[in-house]
Amino acid sequence: MNAEKYRSLLHSTAVAELWGGSTHILSELSQSILPKHRIKCDRQMELVWRKRYYDAVERLIAEGIEIVADREAGADLYVALRRKWQSFLTTLSNYLAVDL
Repeated sequence: MNAEKYRSLLHSTAVAELWGGSTHILSELSQSILPKHRIKCDRQMELVWRKRYYDAVERLIAEGIEIVADREAGADLYVALRRKWQSFLTTLSNYLAVDL
């Protein structure tokens, strides 16, 4: 999303709570009940994430939502954020026998 146009949404308490709360619960679950090994994210997975990002960008554009001017930088940021929580989520889904 265009950070300047949607600044109030992107910096809202609600968005901060969603991000902080979801990453906190994943971290807590991984430390308390999940196996200690972490699943590594490889280059192939990052390519899948980039495609997902670009698909989402196209959907946002189709709905009239302005996106970042530098799509590559946006994809880089998405992949960096995804790297922070993906291993927790994959470990949790494997533990619960849920197919993502």
